[in-house]
Order: sequence, then structure tokens, then C-alpha cells
Amino acid sequence: MTVGPFYKTPLITTIFLATIHIGVAQNNSTKKYPETSLLHSIWVQFNPFTLIEPEVPITATLLYKTSSRMAVALDAGFFIGKQNYSNNKLKAYSGFRLKPELKYYLQANRKSPHGLYVSLQGLIKRTIEKKQEWLPQLNSSGQFIFSQLANYQERKLVYGISIILGGEILLDKEQRWMLDLYGGLGFRNKQFKAINLPDGLTTNFNDDNSNRIFNLFKNGTYISIPLGLKVGYRIKK
Repeated sequence: MTVGPFYKTPLITTIFLATIHIGVAQNNSTKKYPETSLLHSIWVQFNPFTLIEPEVPITATLLYKTSSRMAVALDAGFFIGKQNYSNNKLKAYSGFRLKPELKYYLQANRKSPHGLYVSLQGLIKRTIEKKQEWLPQLNSSGQFIFSQLANYQERKLVYGISIILGGEILLDKEQRWMLDLYGGLGFRNKQFKAINLPDGLTTNFNDDNSNRIFNLFKNGTYISIPLGLKVGYRIKK
């Protein structure tokens, strides 16, 4: 498998150490809070790191604490464009992303489930991008004839699963605000397909593509390293 998000790797140690520190601090500070029950509470969470993603999403997470040890969450969103760093404009890009998650808190708390947790997170993603590229035309024997500038759509389907280690810390005495730091490891499978490709032209998503960064734009399974933080607000007890 090919490693995917290289640019996130230096943050792994920082995220994990911060998560452990926050978990310990949270356990020590819980007694300072009033006896507000967070069982069956509903939270809305936002990840500020999405603002710097190349694929520009509008997304939020809905979190429901089902018991003293368990919670379920769904991160859902859609894409409004893709960064074009050559001219600082957005490319035509659309689609959606869903991340269902099941959380297990490592320390049971009857009134206020939070702190360190492990979770299982899934991923379903589908996008369509309008492309303009020089593509080869091949003869019946598969030999190159010439290249032609073509307009077509590239569809990407992604499925994945990850194991997450994280920590939730309550930020105020009323237990309305929460910070969630997390990091994990998993894999994702990507499948590309060219749509509305002009007759006679071809694009290969199964072999190496020298004009594509890190060869992440080909069919295959990749290592995934989800990292980040979320700010949450409790909307219902």
C-alpha cells in the first residue's frame, strides 16, 4: 500500500501527547464542574482544519452520547470547490463525504462521559471534478499515436476505516463547549473513473501517472492518518 497524507506525519507525536495530557487534566478537573448530566446530550462539532484542505468542504459533526462509555457521531458534508494553487481560484468540484463513528470512553463517568476514548470511524466519499488535460490516443494495438487536449469529468469513490485515539475536554463550567483532539491510523480505497471522455482518448488510473503528485490519483488502497481537532457545542442535554 502507498502512504497517503505525508504532510500530516510530523504532527502525529504532538497530537497524541496533547491528547493524553488533556485526558489526564480533564479527569483531574471534573470535580470542579457542577453535576450536569451529559448522558443523551447532543453536540455539534466543527473541525477548523477543513478550512485549509485542498478540497474545500462545508462540513459538521453531530455527536450523541448514548451512555457513560459510548457515543455515536456522524461527520457529514459536501464540497464546493477545489483549490487551484497556480491561480488561487477554485476548480469546479462537487460531491459529498460521510464519516460515521462509534466512540468508547476509556473511563466510565455516569454523569459526564468525556475524556480519553478510542473509536472506529468509517469513510464514504464521492466527488466529481471537471478536468482539462493532455491525454494520449492509442491505436487498436495499444500504441501511442498522439496527445490531445481534452475536457472530461473525473469521478472518485473512496471507502475507508480508521482506528482513532482521542481526548475530549470540557471548556467551561456549564459544560457547553468542548475541545476534541484526535489521531489515528487506517486505510482507504480509491477508485477513479473518467466520464464523458472523447472517443479514442484514454486515461489510466491503474498505472503510475508521472504528472500526478505522489501517485495518489490511481486506483488502489492507501494508508490513512486522520489527525485534527474539533470544537463542539452542546445543543441539547
